Amino acid sequence: MPSGTIYQRAALAAAISACFPGLALGAGVARVDFAVGEVTAMAPDGRTRALARGSEIDVGETVATRQGRAQLRFADGAYMSLQPQTEFKVEEFNYSGTGKPHESDNIVMNLLKGGLRTITGFIGRANRKNYRLRTDVATIGIRGTEYSVRYTNSIEVFCADGSILVQNEGGTLQLNGGQGGYVASNQTPPQQTENRPVLPPESPAGQEIEEQQEQPADPDNPVQESDAGVPAVIAGPATSGLTGTFLGGIARVNPAAGLASGPSSAITMANGALSSADLGGGTVLDIGSAQADNVTNSDGIIAWGRWATGSATLGGSPIDLNSSGPLHWVVGVAAPNQPTTGTATYTMLGATTPSFDGIVTSASVVSSTIDVNFASSTAAFHGAWTVNGNTLQTFSSGVPLVVSGADLNASNPNSLSGTFSTQQISLDGFLAGDGAVRAGMAYHIQVNSVGSGNVYGAIAYTK
Repeated sequence: MPSGTIYQRAALAAAISACFPGLALGAGVARVDFAVGEVTAMAPDGRTRALARGSEIDVGETVATRQGRAQLRFADGAYMSLQPQTEFKVEEFNYSGTGKPHESDNIVMNLLKGGLRTITGFIGRANRKNYRLRTDVATIGIRGTEYSVRYTNSIEVFCADGSILVQNEGGTLQLNGGQGGYVASNQTPPQQTENRPVLPPESPAGQEIEEQQEQPADPDNPVQESDAGVPAVIAGPATSGLTGTFLGGIARVNPAAGLASGPSSAITMANGALSSADLGGGTVLDIGSAQADNVTNSDGIIAWGRWATGSATLGGSPIDLNSSGPLHWVVGVAAPNQPTTGTATYTMLGATTPSFDGIVTSASVVSSTIDVNFASSTAAFHGAWTVNGNTLQTFSSGVPLVVSGADLNASNPNSLSGTFSTQQISLDGFLAGDGAVRAGMAYHIQVNSVGSGNVYGAIAYTK
């Protein structure tokens, strides 16, 4: 099954209603797959017990991590990583265990404080109206998704894949993959932001991954289709991201310098951001005095960001980013063991904040996917943006791409529909990671006519 079918993007309309009748204690709704430090569960009567790997969590118990952390696996196949200083409670859980949608299946959770990352299970995928994560500030509803939340007196939330619905007395906000949100109070309307929740650092390098590799078999009918990589996505990788110098692919775009996009023979990352790239023939693109901006670098496979303000250099010649605008980049490690048969769908993992000029006064990325047919070495890019308050998107068939090794290039850039008199897009990207599990794409959109208005950005994807 192509991994893209596991987390399908869809709009949500999660109902927020009064409590359902809960299960009695002893239901064993989840088990602890990993625990480090002082992690406890407190029953409704106040009794507290220590949690370790293999411990079961019952309905009504409150899990507290204090200085530790824990990873839970639910009976319906969901995974959840609880960060330090977190208190989390499962208020209701009903799961038929048949692997088929059942109206009685539901889950209601309460994040009392702290932070978590989760990939939802069967209930969230099949009964979206019966899934919710509550806080005092807002309630989150979902459909088959991956997201993270940090709750103090306010809420920061980020949807990594799928869709979530954030709702409180002030209003409702839908977030799709790659979008973040902020809720100041239960009376304040949720607001979309460009930020991710700042969660505490992960466990010491290698410790959590090693524990996960020794876990028992997945439960019956897991939504993740027994994907061995899922736990690492939840808890966060042991690596701090891409570092040092390595061979890989890079896509980039810059309005003034006219830089070509494509693979680089050597890429150097410093302080989590792209520092330099050898373009071949002795030509090196270097960050110079430019400032790193919009950087996301966490999974050890792909990273993205911008160089903004200051001066970068190309072959020793300066590029004034103050006048030309930001240079967007997305970098991935090489892609060994790339499939030669079958298909895959890559969904948006994140994107840089677009830059723009000319008649364009505002721009944001709404969604994007890439469909790849490895057997025919072809692909289709799908994307949607909001430009000057109007929707700009690819046609239903997408922009045709040619797959050449690990490179993805647009063969027909005129595949956009919108409200401008003309609009076209140029694309250049790559596949990354062992088995081509990630992808990166730089884009340049022109509206009305060449030079009238431009939108630039970079997008990262996961398979």
